[in-house]
Amino acid sequence: MSHAESIELGTWRAELALEYERRGARTVLAKRRHDGPLVVQKPFYPEGDQVCHTIVVHPPAGIAGGDELQLTARAGADARVLLTTPGAGKWYRSAGAWARQHLSFDVAPAASLEWLPQETIVFDGARADLRTEVQLQSDAVFIGWEILCLGRTGSG
Repeated sequence: MSHAESIELGTWRAELALEYERRGARTVLAKRRHDGPLVVQKPFYPEGDQVCHTIVVHPPAGIAGGDELQLTARAGADARVLLTTPGAGKWYRSAGAWARQHLSFDVAPAASLEWLPQETIVFDGARADLRTEVQLQSDAVFIGWEILCLGRTGSG
């Protein structure tokens, strides 16, 4: 199904692929490819050149039944990457279709990748399938979290 077809059906399909590499003392976002509403803002360096911070943005801001998001990121040898989101992710009620998010991270030797998104709010009746795969090579490092919060009904 193409991106245009998914919009006609009222669902979102989005893919984002990121590749980071070390160039001298600086980690850079060397390649990015996206299809659909999943993008990144301009990388920034609040910790200095070694760590490339990148904000992953899903403009619709919520995920509903039938939506499918896929994020892949590769940190090349000696690269230092921190990925985050600008705000809470929201998973909404579904009348039947599952919403899916697949994260796939590949971390090369002596590299590090941090996945530190804002919290995820899951609303009553959501049908969510969240998967995360991490490939670590030799002395690679991964730090990640998923903070789940229940929506108003679920949290009382």
